[in-house]
Amino acid sequence: SFRQSFYQFKSSDDGFAFLAHLEKSDYDSLKNKSLIMPVGGENSLFNVSIEPIVSEFKQPVFQNKDAYIKIILTSDALLTNEVVDTAHFAIAETVSFRHLKTDPETTTEWSSLQKKGSKSPFFSNKKELFARSSVFYFSEKKVADGFVEALEKEIAMRQIGYNQYLMQEK
Repeated sequence: SFRQSFYQFKSSDDGFAFLAHLEKSDYDSLKNKSLIMPVGGENSLFNVSIEPIVSEFKQPVFQNKDAYIKIILTSDALLTNEVVDTAHFAIAETVSFRHLKTDPETTTEWSSLQKKGSKSPFFSNKKELFARSSVFYFSEKKVADGFVEALEKEIAMRQIGYNQYLMQEK
């Protein structure tokens, strides 16, 4: 069977930006055309508009990437969206997480999965973890320290190998 996916930004003010140097003749031929361009790993199609920029243009995101504190997840991590939103910028993905729950006093049937409260193991609630290799950028040390504190606060997750990270300071 065939399945096609479509994505869009939450706000019409959001989008991708590319900086290109065009000859005047190329710019003049493209500036009023309706253009569609594939972007990203899945080659999703986006409308493209071409606009001139002033010569004082400054790159909006990483004018100097070394000016940011960088936290790299070396394992999947349990974090709230509120904590993640403290990052100045992030390159992150999520993964599903679920585990088996048992009650050692009442579990007698270990070979099948049942509903909560039965005599068999059951699945926990599904959670979304931030995937290992996700990168979070911070412009202030205090905010980055709060992010690290949230990672380390999840002691049980750290004990089983989750919420591990590397921090690279300015």
